[in-house]
Amino acid sequence: MKRIEHTRLLRCFLKALTVDEAGAAATGLATGIAKVVIFSSFIPLGFRTITWLRSGAWPDLTLSSLDFLPPHVSWPGAQEALVAIYGLPVEVVAVVICGVIYALTNALFDGRRAAKRRTARIA
Repeated sequence: MKRIEHTRLLRCFLKALTVDEAGAAATGLATGIAKVVIFSSFIPLGFRTITWLRSGAWPDLTLSSLDFLPPHVSWPGAQEALVAIYGLPVEVVAVVICGVIYALTNALFDGRRAAKRRTARIA
């Protein structure tokens, strides 16, 4: 009985979020972030899991461990930042790259939809 009440409460909360435009935008943003995180971390985590099941050791999966070396920059601070980025787990780098791609394509397609809406209102 309690489980049904909890799902009803969650449904009511989600409906309240999507009633106004700001809530719908926040819900869309949260959904987009969830898609990016799931999509971008699926392959590296799957690779790590398969390696762990085969060998029993959880591999260190960074860009540096995959033999990608950071480019040499003459500025010492920028070089340290690049070395730190190349030392991050691949999942973090993949989430950032996929997030940037998702944001760019979303802005591009949303701009096209807005232009179509303006054209439809004028006609």
